[in-house]
Amino acid sequence: VVGYSTTAIAVGSGDMPVFATPAMMALMENAAMLAVKDHLPEGCTTVGGHIASSHLRPTKVGDTVKEGDTIAIIESMKTEIPVIAGAAGIVSQVFVKESSEVRAGQCLISLKPIPSSGT
Repeated sequence: VVGYSTTAIAVGSGDMPVFATPAMMALMENAAMLAVKDHLPEGCTTVGGHIASSHLRPTKVGDTVKEGDTIAIIESMKTEIPVIAGAAGIVSQVFVKESSEVRAGQCLISLKPIPSSGT
């Protein structure tokens, strides 16, 4: 879920109320680090020296996503990780701030149910 705090307007990367590319990049770098951390020697970590992405369709606060939608493709440290919506819903909140650490199992985005049309 995209909340105001992670929009391009709030982080200063643009003038549209869409999920900010810098916030997306922070999620990508953290996900790449988490993907390899269990394979590194104890006490070691890694940082991204190069991140490439295409933010082709920014997600707006209130956007609807379908289960299985690819929200982003994470490409960092030569690893691609698709970020897939686990359920259909309306983006209501983003719990992770730009450049914050992400832990395995941590809730990143909240979706609220799509109201039924009554038919």
